[in-house]
Amino acid sequence: MRKIKHAEGAERAERRVKMRTRTYLTKAEHTDPQYHRSKYILHDGSNWAHADTNDKKQMFDLLNFFECKITSVESVVEGSPLGRLVFYNLSKDIVSCNPYFWTQEQALQMINGRRFKPFIGLSNGSLTNCYAVFNNDSNIVETLRPNPNAKEVYKTMPLDKEISYRRSHWYM
Repeated sequence: MRKIKHAEGAERAERRVKMRTRTYLTKAEHTDPQYHRSKYILHDGSNWAHADTNDKKQMFDLLNFFECKITSVESVVEGSPLGRLVFYNLSKDIVSCNPYFWTQEQALQMINGRRFKPFIGLSNGSLTNCYAVFNNDSNIVETLRPNPNAKEVYKTMPLDKEISYRRSHWYM
């Protein structure tokens, strides 16, 4: 683990983590709407976030669902506006598959006999049925999402149920 003074910046620590792993977790002591909107953010290795929450249990439920463990602390940034910022390496990379699937048959073709689990996830900003596909020969979990124009498979929740779900469950 490497301790970094705020003068070096969280950006530098984040770049080092990205070089080693695609998916990583950050935990901030404080939040900021511009820089770190939630205490826990699961990053996809770029500037995008897979998921974020202020609820530690929700983040660890998400990691358990994807059979992903924290392997080490990559670095710690002290004295930032976010307080203590910790970067964690993870045992698996979670990657989003493109293109999105149009039919159940296409989803099954993309799964291609591999082990999978359904989950409620985001597609085009709405919660819908998605799949996590596990590659036994690698540490990669692929997420399959329906195309928002595919009415057969893109079934969203009613707005009141979606709001309630987002408040009490993890999603990505």
